[in-house]
Amino acid sequence: MNIVKSLVDELCRASPEFAELWRENDMSAHGEATKYLHHPIAGTIGLEYSAFAVDGRPDLVMTIYNPATPDDAERIRSLLEAQAASSPSPTTAPADDELQPGR
Repeated sequence: MNIVKSLVDELCRASPEFAELWRENDMSAHGEATKYLHHPIAGTIGLEYSAFAVDGRPDLVMTIYNPATPDDAERIRSLLEAQAASSPSPTTAPADDELQPGR
């Protein structure tokens, strides 16, 4: 344990930024893994994710999800296509007077 303390002390002396981060002891989990969602229609869908710190915003994390396999991508695509097919699509834009408040 003394080796770790010595290393931390050395890094704190060399870098004020490291010293501040070490004092804050922010152990947020950033990294990569796979999550599995259980969808009632599509079944289990695997999503690989990567989480990234946002510079200047220690309160934010940006997370990117991608289908884990081609089969997962196909299940997601099928769900999106089914959703799009069941949603009404506007055929005309609303008239200007329909957009005004109070009408």
